[in-house]
Amino acid sequence: MTPPALYAGLSALAGDYEAFLLDSWGVLQNGVAPLPGANDCLRRLNEAGKSLVILSNSARRAHVVAGELARTGVAMEHIGQVLTGGEAAWQALHGRTDAAHRALGRRCYYLGSQRSRSLLDGLDLDIVASVREASFILCTSPPDEGLGPALNEVLAEAARRGLTMVCANPDLSAHYGEEERPCAGAVARLYAALGGAVIHHGKPHQPFYDMALARLGEIAPSHVLAVGDAFATDLAGAAAAGLDGLLVMGGIHRASFAGPDGRAAQLEALCREYDLWPVGAVERFCW
Repeated sequence: MTPPALYAGLSALAGDYEAFLLDSWGVLQNGVAPLPGANDCLRRLNEAGKSLVILSNSARRAHVVAGELARTGVAMEHIGQVLTGGEAAWQALHGRTDAAHRALGRRCYYLGSQRSRSLLDGLDLDIVASVREASFILCTSPPDEGLGPALNEVLAEAARRGLTMVCANPDLSAHYGEEERPCAGAVARLYAALGGAVIHHGKPHQPFYDMALARLGEIAPSHVLAVGDAFATDLAGAAAAGLDGLLVMGGIHRASFAGPDGRAAQLEALCREYDLWPVGAVERFCW
């Protein structure tokens, strides 16, 4: 495979695409503030007539995340649409249009932080206090007390009962400022290791990309660039959906680029590790 090209910014690629699917964490912002150059890049892409969709694995609904990003300082006036793992999960649990979600029942054990509990709003669910009473689990993040023995006991009991987990954020971790914290995907991975069944909503899973592409209307997939900082979610999902991908090196994989080897060699090593080959890479999301 041809090693990905290294670019200084999006200006070198913008003319080749009509639409951009943009990750949020590690690309536009870090949970505290916009990342340097991100708002300027959004403005320039918008002025060039590009369709911009934020494709986030956040476990909260799209309108909630849009408000959070605006308060963080992201220039949301340049964004056309927001789609989140939480929104996809909410729509699936609300509509029950497929057999897998219809089979879940209504007795929900919520596993996550208070911050994301608003995902339950508007769903016709009976929220139960124990997995022994539940017909399924909705996971938005590790609980507020984090990963540990208490969580392991809950997961073990749920697996024994054969409960399905709905995971509203497949990310394993995310950076909050300089701190890396586990996400719901880490809980789902623990549960799957116990033999538990998991339904994922978000990247890299195909239905999430189908939703995103449907929102772009007549724009062909060959004219869509997916921009993200994670091979396992952003780039894997883009490749499976037949989209070009662009890696932001300063995000979740930044430690891989901290060694003495040159950027090109480090990037090629990551591509070989994941067997994923984006069209290029940038240090950060900038013009």
